[in-house]
Amino acid sequence: RDKQNPHTTDSNTSKKHAHDNGKRETAEGLIILIHVICANIRYVKYPQIRILAITLLVRFSFQSSDSSIIQRIIPSILKTLSDDSSSAVRSVAIRALCSLLHNVTQVTSVEAQIFPNYIFPGISALCKDAEVMVRLALAESLG
Repeated sequence: RDKQNPHTTDSNTSKKHAHDNGKRETAEGLIILIHVICANIRYVKYPQIRILAITLLVRFSFQSSDSSIIQRIIPSILKTLSDDSSSAVRSVAIRALCSLLHNVTQVTSVEAQIFPNYIFPGISALCKDAEVMVRLALAESLG
């Protein structure tokens, strides 16, 4: 701490404590960016920009809380998987979903309902996707 200003904290100490307890907190500014991207991704005309938006969401997830990932980012990715007309976007969304789920370390019992209610039905529908690229992305993500 700064001895002249007791309200400041050492950034290394803050980071250490945040890392030690295994939980990340999502900064307000990042939550706003995530919300804007999730709310507008389906209205973007060009598939390349939707792919960029998905990529940003995955990158933002590294600095986001598990709740933010589960409650904000994953539903948007699942909506993209079911609604997007571009097979390239759906393929990237599948890989993004896999990455997002990998980033989640703790799931509450309430949040766990996302699996049987949303993720599993969404993935099972992709098994029958007309595009080989999408089915291949799904197979690669499942291992």
